[in-house]
Amino acid sequence: MHGTPPIGCHQFDSIPPRFPVHVLCVTLCVNGRPSKHGVSFLIKRQGRNQDVSFPFLSYQSQQPMPTMGMQVGGGNRNAAGKPLNSNGKREWSHGLCGCFEACGTCCYACWCPCIVHGKNKQRITHLQASGSPAPDGGSCCSGACWGHCLLTSFLGAGFILQCMNRGDTRGRYGIEGGCCGDCCSSFCCAPCDLTQVSREIELEEKSFGQRY
Repeated sequence: MHGTPPIGCHQFDSIPPRFPVHVLCVTLCVNGRPSKHGVSFLIKRQGRNQDVSFPFLSYQSQQPMPTMGMQVGGGNRNAAGKPLNSNGKREWSHGLCGCFEACGTCCYACWCPCIVHGKNKQRITHLQASGSPAPDGGSCCSGACWGHCLLTSFLGAGFILQCMNRGDTRGRYGIEGGCCGDCCSSFCCAPCDLTQVSREIELEEKSFGQRY
């Protein structure tokens, strides 16, 4: 039965007890696909082969739906335990103005925003691609870092890259918001935005049991 799940995954405890039978084979598929109409048994009873069908034993493949906080393809994406609203979204784990609670990251974001953005970008990209934290915590000299540096230096538009990365971060963690809010946060208070994003990513990284 190529391409079908193993027998051990199913319980067949409803076979009528009056059958003194030997089960020769169990058919779980029809034309290579799981049967929607039930399970067929080829049995040997009193020297004769006999087909017995049990429509109530239909095969169904069910996968559990992930909920916020489950470790599906990564760490805990709601480590702070923020409640979800009616849309299944939540707030940021730390407020935008809570950047002073992480003074080191905040000062770094004020003086070298391109480096903090580059590290944030690498960290979230690595989590999305491999489901694990970046082993070096994000490189200080990456393409994202140089792109932010050039846009900020010549056009004063580094906030555009921050806005895009903020949207990616919101998407990963199921955070309420939109493009307009991302743009305003990145443009009006770039250091606070960088710090907030960094702290959100850090929460998932810490959930792996090691600080990165």
